[in-house]
Amino acid sequence: MGCEIITLFITSRHLASDGKYSSHVLEMLKNPESEEINLDLIAVLIQHICITKPEGAILVFLPGWDNISNLHKLLKESINFPPCKYNVWKVTDLNF
Repeated sequence: MGCEIITLFITSRHLASDGKYSSHVLEMLKNPESEEINLDLIAVLIQHICITKPEGAILVFLPGWDNISNLHKLLKESINFPPCKYNVWKVTDLNF
């Protein structure tokens, strides 16, 4: 656990020195719960990208089938991602 805290401190200090992130963001990154996957936040981020960027594809990599399935369900059931406008796929273990 001591190594994680040291790494986090060095990382947050490095991010602070870049000046790209607000103090609020840096404080949130110090929170151990910031490592939890927030599928609602990911859905909002995807929606933001769809609204503000030109047409294209978005790849989201998640650990574990549960996270993949739950995000897929969240997006498919959302009024923000109508099937007539968006294709939402679950893709796992592609063997090319």
